[in-house]
Amino acid sequence: MDNTEPQRNETNADRSLIDDMFNPEEAAHRLRISRTMVYKLMSSGELRSLTIGRRRFITHEAIERFKRMRERASLPPGSQS
Repeated sequence: MDNTEPQRNETNADRSLIDDMFNPEEAAHRLRISRTMVYKLMSSGELRSLTIGRRRFITHEAIERFKRMRERASLPPGSQS
C-alpha cells in the first residue's frame, strides 16, 4: 500500500501568489539595499513580511508600500499630496 500523499496541483492563484512574494535576498535586490537592511526593516515593522514555515517572504505590495513611504518621507514639508 502506498502511503504517500497525493501530489497537489498548483493552481493559477497559487502561482500568482508565489510570483508576488520575494525572499529577503530578492527583496533587497528590488529595493537596492542589503539583505541585512531588509531584515532590520522587517524587524522594525517598516517592511511588512510574512512567515511560511521557517521562511520569511515580502510581497510585491509590501515592497511598493515601503517605497511610497520612503518617497513621501524624502519630500520637503508641505509638498506631500
